Amino acid sequence: MLSFDEFLQFFFGGGAEVFRRDDDAGESAFDTDPASAAVHYERLLQSPGVLRQRYTRQQIDSGFGAMLDCSVPMNVPDLVWDGDVPLESRKRVIRAMASLYRDLFDEDALFGTPFMWWDPITYDFECGNRHRDDGDEVRQVQDCMFETLTEILNLPSSESQRAALHGLGHLHHPKTTEAIDAYLAARPTVTPELRQYARQSALGLIQ
Repeated sequence: MLSFDEFLQFFFGGGAEVFRRDDDAGESAFDTDPASAAVHYERLLQSPGVLRQRYTRQQIDSGFGAMLDCSVPMNVPDLVWDGDVPLESRKRVIRAMASLYRDLFDEDALFGTPFMWWDPITYDFECGNRHRDDGDEVRQVQDCMFETLTEILNLPSSESQRAALHGLGHLHHPKTTEAIDAYLAARPTVTPELRQYARQSALGLIQ
């Protein structure tokens, strides 16, 4: 079973790269169960500052990119829907993403990964693979994503705001338009470009 330090080294020290290069790599190098991985994710996302002490900006960006890669074991999008992990644990991982933005991404947008972070996480809602009427668990996960994204939307950095708008545009939550209207009303001096992007996100018209 991977320790937290081994978990960090796997993603940010280059261990995950073999899976991104080789579809037949197998999962033996990532010896942990989904529930334990969720605990490690929650710890990291709640306190991402530890990464600055150990890794370069490039390594940090690449590591978070690996966490979104469907070819890498225990990637975040798969973990969010893993029925072997208690729902409350998965929701804590999602909520911790607000801390990730507040304590790391809001200060450093790295090389673009923060903007794309929510893209694969909200993929099932964007593509219609999941809908709110699929059941209580799906509604709870979507609501948790929405609440987390609206928290990120209120961070100071326009880069974090744009990332949140990107995620909201793909999430298709019923309160998206309401949240974006409130965001724009509270920021009358937002740039025209970001205002236009917000309107497009409210309509679900983003790539």
